[in-house]
Amino acid sequence: MSQSCINGNLKAGFFVLLLGSALIVPGCKSEPTLFGGCSTQNLAACPPSEGFANPYEGQLELLTWTETLRKASLELTGELPTERQKQVTAQEGQMGLEGSLAEMMREERFVERIMELYNDHFLTDKYLGRENAIELLDEDVYPNLRWFERKYPDDEEKARVTNDSLAREPLELIAHVVRTERPFTEILTANYTMANGYSQLSLIGLPDVPLGVGENPESFREVSIPGIPHAGILTSAMFLNRFPTSDTNINRHRSRMTYWFFLDIDINQFGNRPVDASADFGENPTLNNPDCTVCHTTMDPVAGLYMNWNESGEYSGRGEWFGPDYILPPGFNGEQLPDGDRKHALQWLARRLADNPRFAQATVKTVFEGLTGQKILDITVPLTPEMAQEALQDPLPDPVGGMGGAGGIGGAAGMGGAPAWAARAASVARAASAVLPAWAARAAPLPHHLLHRCPSRKSTRASTPRSSVPTTCSNRSSERFSGGSSTADTTSSCWCERSC
Repeated sequence: MSQSCINGNLKAGFFVLLLGSALIVPGCKSEPTLFGGCSTQNLAACPPSEGFANPYEGQLELLTWTETLRKASLELTGELPTERQKQVTAQEGQMGLEGSLAEMMREERFVERIMELYNDHFLTDKYLGRENAIELLDEDVYPNLRWFERKYPDDEEKARVTNDSLAREPLELIAHVVRTERPFTEILTANYTMANGYSQLSLIGLPDVPLGVGENPESFREVSIPGIPHAGILTSAMFLNRFPTSDTNINRHRSRMTYWFFLDIDINQFGNRPVDASADFGENPTLNNPDCTVCHTTMDPVAGLYMNWNESGEYSGRGEWFGPDYILPPGFNGEQLPDGDRKHALQWLARRLADNPRFAQATVKTVFEGLTGQKILDITVPLTPEMAQEALQDPLPDPVGGMGGAGGIGGAAGMGGAPAWAARAASVARAASAVLPAWAARAAPLPHHLLHRCPSRKSTRASTPRSSVPTTCSNRSSERFSGGSSTADTTSSCWCERSC
């Protein structure tokens, strides 16, 4: 392990954990902002810190606070820090850095950075340009979808802006939550969507009302579409189109991606693939064959929660799903969806995802990888349903490795312990709690089987990398964990023809 690798990761870890802590904290009505007024102008409002303990004292020289400030500013905003931020950080050290970072995270450039980061996951900017987003929607559902053709038949710019406004709906929701400093869980629980004047005309109508003079296409606002039970990103038409379903897949792909993005558990690790095509799977293997149920027991209940949304991301409101003799009933984490909630099943799911401590873990991991461009976590053993269930129910493993100073940036330092940049980490989010305990009340620790490593080192992954796993299915649909227990042989395959 090189000294420069450890050095860079420790300092990168600090400001990423600071960001992750701020994003996942629940709102506090007693404070004017999520950061409690913390800034270089008001350091007294910043959470107290007990300082920083270098776990490699005498062996490793860390960057100075001002050097760390410069790196963080370039990564978070794409600009150098202000003269005041440099001056306050030089004078106050860690506390000055924290005040400077709080200021940066209120800037519009930081919001744009977060949108870029999440687009790398959701990939919804695929629909920018031409009428790529408009063509996904049905004019029978949205009669005013092409309002611009009637009002401005020769204005291609209004058509383009309308399309791009529709395409950016899920990313604008994330930006809105960050910009207004609301609990980050609102990206799932929001009972509204985001639209500007152009896309609002397409989604809601008002055909006799022209666009206002000087309507700003960047000015998005909260909008509720009549008849739609909004559940943040989960009910976004662009998100649902980007991760589609089919008559045979029946929302399993959406289930997979829900867990991939919001719970950080990979259902594909529950078993081996591909299966022996000559084997006899029996009748309805995804429900009855242990080679398949090892994954489908956890995946299919959440697939059922998307019952009201078709392949085009349109809401039916029928609340109809297959019977229990065909697929497991809709639910999450062992809890079955009540019959009275069937028409707004995704709202039911969103609340449970937001309350699950693994949502915080997934958020911190997503932010770290997005800001650093490095995967700091490596799963060294295949994740079984039993291990995932244990992680959900008991998310506080014993820490291993140095944790640094309590309440300071010791969390980041703790991840630097042990020969391979951090023998075993107890938790990214627990470390985040050490950075800013008042901002990380809901931080979730990482399971004990996650290993931090330096990206420049050879991977210690024991299982086959996902990219090299052969598959005969173009739309693999079993990934992430929904919570059902399984006692099936986890060395068996989890892929069956029916799942695709």
